[in-house]
Amino acid sequence: MITGFYAALLGLMFLGLTHYVIAGRQRFRTSLGDGGNEALTVRIRIQGNFAEQIPLGLILLMLVEMEGAPLLAIHAMGMILILSRVSHGWGLHRGILRWRVVGMVLTQVVTLSCCLFLIWKFLAQAI
Repeated sequence: MITGFYAALLGLMFLGLTHYVIAGRQRFRTSLGDGGNEALTVRIRIQGNFAEQIPLGLILLMLVEMEGAPLLAIHAMGMILILSRVSHGWGLHRGILRWRVVGMVLTQVVTLSCCLFLIWKFLAQAI
């Protein structure tokens, strides 16, 4: 299953982001919340946004794969999902809005594409 490969890569990214937050908590001596530290808030939000977006993206990607989408399309969506999260995280980390926007838009493109494909497949089978 191709989605498993992307789930594994994204899982490793999430572990890296978790370590990034833990390191920030140690650096800023904050065990709960952000302690009013903007740099720690940014780290927490990078990880949090990843955690908010990736589960749905992977579920949709898996369903698209199960419905028989072309392998190239599945790989493209998986890579775009990875690139979107790198772009968003980088933009948030560096305070560069355009990279955050690219990340958000690419994530939404994957989500929308998968949703439309699944709706199309359902309607095609129902007719």
